[in-house]
Amino acid sequence: MGLGALPPGSDAEAALSVVLGGAVVIDPRKKLSSDFRRFRRLFMKHTGDLEISTENCVQFFLLEEVTGNLTIAVGDQAKNQTWPSSIELPALTCVGGSLLIRHSFEAPKLVSVGDGLFVDGAATLMACRLVMVGGDVELGGISNLPRLASVVGDLSIYDVSSPDSDEAGEESVDENPYADMRHFLPALSSVNGRLAIYADIELPCLTLVGRFFHIGRHSRQGNRWFNSRRAGSKASLPLLASVKDSFTVVDEAELSVPLLIFVGGNVDIRADGDLPALRRVNGGLAIRDKARVKISLLEDVKGTVEINGNVDLPMLTNVGGDLTIKVDNVELPQLGKVDGSLDVAYRAELPYLISVGKNLTTSYVIDFAALQYVGGRIHIWRSAELLAPHLSCVSGSPYPADLFTRHPGNLEIDASNAEQWKSLAEVAGDLAIRAGVVLPLLTKVAGDLVVGADANLPLLRTIGGTLLVEINVRAHLPELLRVEGKCLLGFTREWILPTGVASYLPKLISVGGDLHPQRDCPMPSLSRVGGGIEVWDGDFPALHAVGGTLKIHGDVNLPMLTRAQGSVYIYGNVEVPRLISIDGSLFIQERTKAPVLMYVGEKLHVSASSWLPTLMEVGNEVEISAFAQLPMLARIKGYLEINETAKLPALAEVCGRVRIKPNKTAALPFLAFVNGRSCESGRYQNANAKDFPLW
Repeated sequence: MGLGALPPGSDAEAALSVVLGGAVVIDPRKKLSSDFRRFRRLFMKHTGDLEISTENCVQFFLLEEVTGNLTIAVGDQAKNQTWPSSIELPALTCVGGSLLIRHSFEAPKLVSVGDGLFVDGAATLMACRLVMVGGDVELGGISNLPRLASVVGDLSIYDVSSPDSDEAGEESVDENPYADMRHFLPALSSVNGRLAIYADIELPCLTLVGRFFHIGRHSRQGNRWFNSRRAGSKASLPLLASVKDSFTVVDEAELSVPLLIFVGGNVDIRADGDLPALRRVNGGLAIRDKARVKISLLEDVKGTVEINGNVDLPMLTNVGGDLTIKVDNVELPQLGKVDGSLDVAYRAELPYLISVGKNLTTSYVIDFAALQYVGGRIHIWRSAELLAPHLSCVSGSPYPADLFTRHPGNLEIDASNAEQWKSLAEVAGDLAIRAGVVLPLLTKVAGDLVVGADANLPLLRTIGGTLLVEINVRAHLPELLRVEGKCLLGFTREWILPTGVASYLPKLISVGGDLHPQRDCPMPSLSRVGGGIEVWDGDFPALHAVGGTLKIHGDVNLPMLTRAQGSVYIYGNVEVPRLISIDGSLFIQERTKAPVLMYVGEKLHVSASSWLPTLMEVGNEVEISAFAQLPMLARIKGYLEINETAKLPALAEVCGRVRIKPNKTAALPFLAFVNGRSCESGRYQNANAKDFPLW
């Protein structure tokens, strides 16, 4: 379209200063008339790819949409002109393809980018409404994306700072001049692809990485001088819970991931750090470069484990692949099984290792006090020695062992035969003790263990079935690690539990079924109960998961509890600082604090003062009969009954009825849906029983 298409002498013609190949440069100082408004529609949407530079950017100030790729570039520097310091497209809302930014760029109304987003190291991006990017994202410059919530592809974050001159001294490098955080992504919650971090960054809302995660030194693509003088990156991801592929920390990086629970691939750590919540690794685990690492709750690694650093793995019980130890003084106090080969090059303590699936190689004098089975060959290097008094099988053949006795079926020990079982090491079935006995070598009972008389079992580590210690019977079990079934200590139907049945269970890690503890029997290592548990007092510092009903009476300390798969009943003043979810119901009878509880799967009944600041959803009914702080509760899938004055400032939907006790009020300012019906938001600022006559 040329000037001839406009009425001669019109305001539109006067407003057009230049026509270049169909692209019109508009002088914004001219007042635009109606005939020009018809003309400018041609410039609101661009079909195909487009490049906007500092030379022609004024032509596109009306641009609202680009269907193809958009490139923001710098004009020809050879021309002796002053170009704008920033390109602004105030009307742009959508880019259908990729967005490549090589100059400072502002798009205040941009909402979506259909494909990739790439910000050059010398560029700046300001897009305060950008919500989603459909492809990969590379941020090499300064970026302000306060509403970006999801990245469909990969996300790479690079450092943007650069030295003032090539003569920058060593002092500035030591102080890490590149550590300023230049990327603002406060709302980012998920990255479906990989996440690579080469800069200082905070991602306060990120919970999921769909592929692998990597953090290393500060890096800037194409700048070799910069990369050679880089420092370790720092990243804070306080809500990251899951990485579906590999997880890598290298090059002196500092990473904070306090809630990371699961890694679906390999974990490779080459920098000092702490993974306080990590419980499961579906790939391998490698600690390299003499890194100091603490992983307090990790129990199971499906793949290979390589230790070449100072690592703390107090709860590791199973390695699905090979285990290689390449440093001195490694302690794995709970490790019981290695499915692959074991190679120990230096001093190590493996006091409860029972089984090695393949070859065993040692280059040091190692005491395998509990080792019973090696599936492959044994290699003992010069000056090394293998101490395994209970080893019975190597490569499928019997192995000599002193004082080894294995009973193939069920066994009952009474006064008539107690003396002949002094050398008993294993029972393949059930064991019933009916007379006082000491079994100094017994390490395993494959079935149930019933203790009906005083018994001293100093080496017993595993029970494949139920443990029942009868009333008024004392059992000495200092090395017991696992009970696969129920654990009933001094079981009685009386309300008051007995004391003195088992004085101390210092190493008990897991119970597969219900646990009936007793008073004054500490369990400092207990980490998992597969069934229900009712506790009356005491500390459970390592307990992090309960599979059944949890009942809490009195003063109980549960600092590591994160999940309850059944219902929770609270009858004493309790704080559960790490409890995140309850699959069943929650009944509160005494003052309760649960600062990070986010979900209750069934009912919530509050009959005492409660602080639940992060609870967002309840899967069934809610009854409030006492003061409760629920500032984040947004949805109730059942009915809501309020028997005490309450404030629910975030509640938006109640799937069932609402009932408020007479003479009580409830502040429900954002309630919009009740029992499937919509209601006016803000209507129930000060609701009472009359506001819900039908519901």
